[in-house]
Amino acid sequence: MYKLLIADDEQWIRQGLCEVIDWKAYSISQVWEAEDGGNALDIVRKILPDIIITDIRMPDISGLEFSNIVKQEYPQIKIILISGYQDFNYAKEAITLGVYNYILKPLNENEIIKTIQKCISDLENERAQLREKNLKQNRSVKTINPMENWEENGMRKIVKQVVDYINAYYNKKISLTSAADFVHLNSSYLSKLFCDETGETFTRYLMKVRIQKAKALLKDSTYKVYEVGYKVGYGDIKYFVKIFKDMEGITPSEYREK
Repeated sequence: MYKLLIADDEQWIRQGLCEVIDWKAYSISQVWEAEDGGNALDIVRKILPDIIITDIRMPDISGLEFSNIVKQEYPQIKIILISGYQDFNYAKEAITLGVYNYILKPLNENEIIKTIQKCISDLENERAQLREKNLKQNRSVKTINPMENWEENGMRKIVKQVVDYINAYYNKKISLTSAADFVHLNSSYLSKLFCDETGETFTRYLMKVRIQKAKALLKDSTYKVYEVGYKVGYGDIKYFVKIFKDMEGITPSEYREK
């Protein structure tokens, strides 16, 4: 079964999608709702949905910005964009972000169902391929050295490499995908491995490292708040302030004054 997030600032659209379609009939066991991009991003990081249906225009963080962040941090998530604006530029940008599909309003129930069914079919194929690849990797390692405990040693070593990677490049534009490339693993597999070993998602761990570094820099009054955000990897000051407040309960400016 799969998890779905519906993000749209219009409540009647969210409720319509939730109530009109029998999601369990299409292997969707859980459905969440979000009224804006910021709330949607928080939900993504907590529950890691398999599929997201999001409007392009939303307050706080737009659907395109939201999709861009999600695809960088969780490339395995399938994103379906919906919009009432028949603008080719939106569709073109959506394609470059790697979204799964682009559906125009007014929404057609059959079109949504067909897209969801194809989405789930692709997810199942990807998971089957990943399981097969991991089995081959494990067999290969055990054949080379049958005495080595791959789960205890090999996997733990990879997670340590990723932690070292985060600590070294937290101030750069890094993501789960770039970390997976760094250790030569599939990003979906690394996401699960990292969470199992550390108890936190890759993104959450990266945010904690960045905020700890930011707190140290905020003690130096020569740096402006936006400069601190930039130095720890956040080019968007509003997003930096939001993450800092979510993590610490106060804004960077309030932390500096305190």
